[in-house]
Amino acid sequence: MKILMVAPGGSVHSLKPLKLLLNEKNIKVIFMDEIDPFPDGKANYKFVPIRLLRKKRTLSKIFGYKLLYFIEDLYLSIYFKKVINKYSPDIIHVHWIDERILYLRKAGAKPIIASAWGTDINQHFALEADTHLKELKGKCLNAADLIIVDSKIVDKRCSLLAGNPLRFETLHLGIDTDIFKQGYQKEVIKLKEQLKINDDYKIILSARGWQSYYNQEFILQAFSMILEEFPKTILLFKLHNCSKVQSLVNMIKTRVDKLNIKNNIRWIDDVPLESLPVVYNMCDLIVNYPSMDTLPVTFMEAAACCRQVVSCKLPTYEGTFSEKYFTLVEGSDIYKLVDALKNNLGDSSSIRSDVLKEARAFIINNYDQKFYLNKLLNIYNEMIKEIKVSA
Repeated sequence: MKILMVAPGGSVHSLKPLKLLLNEKNIKVIFMDEIDPFPDGKANYKFVPIRLLRKKRTLSKIFGYKLLYFIEDLYLSIYFKKVINKYSPDIIHVHWIDERILYLRKAGAKPIIASAWGTDINQHFALEADTHLKELKGKCLNAADLIIVDSKIVDKRCSLLAGNPLRFETLHLGIDTDIFKQGYQKEVIKLKEQLKINDDYKIILSARGWQSYYNQEFILQAFSMILEEFPKTILLFKLHNCSKVQSLVNMIKTRVDKLNIKNNIRWIDDVPLESLPVVYNMCDLIVNYPSMDTLPVTFMEAAACCRQVVSCKLPTYEGTFSEKYFTLVEGSDIYKLVDALKNNLGDSSSIRSDVLKEARAFIINNYDQKFYLNKLLNIYNEMIKEIKVSA
């Protein structure tokens, strides 16, 4: 099976399914993006570069977005057609829903499967959402043969944007529960030494990417308010995906200085996926407070490592395991978040431990990455059969 995978090459959310597919026999992947995730090459793997003009801010200022979109539309439709003719993929899978789907459709690509990542859809339901871009996203959704989502609220929003019934499959990327588990004590001790954290301190981890909607400033403010009661507590910020938002990181660091809590803050650079369970096992609590989200892989990673999560309660979390196993806070009331952090830091009961062990078992049985791969391959095979029947 030959798969044309069009996805952000610098994202772990692309790398994980790409690796899973390349580990399978009789599968070849042609990967398209501006960034090559395997610059040194890999068996059964081919990288084909594309250039997205709309991402170039200087060009957009000179020509304007409409003209830039027109030029990109013309150029990429022709380019995609050459790629399709050259490689003849059995499946085209686009990760992150945008205009690339339209270009592929114009190039005659079929079948096109599109995976919604959450923010690509949720951003159009913010109060300041651009009407033109909202309409454009609806066209992109209608151009796909199948949409993969990981929560019910996302599929509802996709249908609203499209203005038509769409074909959906619900499937979450999942995690490797063989590495996300309790343990790693030697590695934890070493990491604590590197970060200069004493054993008698408790650690709260802020693990999400760096964008304004992940509300790191809100988390920092709440953390500063628990220190009088829990002075031996560290807030650990993971510097993930922040190269393009360095101003936000700098703002948080300035805020830390103003709050005079520098000794209670630690920073850790992004770590390889296989080392991430060490970070979870070092921490006592995970905090998550975005203003919009899908069902985050952070929830699964934390649960698999038997770690408690304190989070806001979003529509995309409703009806999921997070409601049963985690502490979800209604609204954006900072005092509610402060109380939730305090309650969890002070809870050392065996009941809580049993609940988290149950959470891990749930993740193993429902969100291990092998389920994602098996179902994804089934989807691919069904779509290929449908194309052959209709041909």
